[in-house]
Amino acid sequence: MALKTALQALKDIAEETAYLVEYSPDIARGFYYQWAKHIGAAKHSTLEDVIEEVKAKTHKDKFNIIGHSFGGLVGLAYTMENPDNVARYLTIGTPFKGTPIAYGAIILLNLGVIPYSAKQLVPENDFVKALSKYFREHNEEFENKGILFENIRSKHDEFVPFEYSSLKEMCPEAKNITEYTMQGKGHVTIAHNEHVYRHIANIVASTDLPTIFIPGFGLNGGFFERVLRGVKEAYPGLISDEKMANIFHLAYDYTKPIKTKKIITEK
Repeated sequence: MALKTALQALKDIAEETAYLVEYSPDIARGFYYQWAKHIGAAKHSTLEDVIEEVKAKTHKDKFNIIGHSFGGLVGLAYTMENPDNVARYLTIGTPFKGTPIAYGAIILLNLGVIPYSAKQLVPENDFVKALSKYFREHNEEFENKGILFENIRSKHDEFVPFEYSSLKEMCPEAKNITEYTMQGKGHVTIAHNEHVYRHIANIVASTDLPTIFIPGFGLNGGFFERVLRGVKEAYPGLISDEKMANIFHLAYDYTKPIKTKKIITEK
């Protein structure tokens, strides 16, 4: 049993490493744009931009949001401030209490290498505290509107420790939060497995509402395209071309922090 466990752990590490290598060009390209101050050369979009695109193309004012890592915080802030617009919210590997690894990013801020949104990722920062406070104060409204919150986290996430990744702890009394715990999956492989594919397929295939994907920190590019390919391979024929056209991707500019109008207002 010990040998089997050790072999599985090595397999999990190898899988995570392979995905990190696959996505390293996206991450490196993002760092280059920030270091060189060539943000204009990258095709970034705000969540509001994508929402306007969704409304124009689908003629719908309501949609689902799926976020990975920091993208989960972006989506959660929008969902809480615009509860009439979101039906389901699924987040994967999100640092709801921040993450210790963000301290390393803060050191590099003066070099212009790491986006300023890293300040919203340090443990127990004011932003995540405000998210939790707002959630607790307004979740009765969210429940009445029928918003479903789902969170998938891993005990082996190397970037977001398990104790920092609970959505349920942000609002313990909430009845509309479902949380799932995975074993052996790292920060990237957590989004590339049959369990997550099943959740995404269920959201996309069970409704005619559009879905917005928000990538994690530095993972603009092919991340969610790769995840979606995995979904289609796992569930062939389930997601029609029409439903595929209702999936939208956000290319987030991580040099900018998350802006909120109600949760935290600028003084």
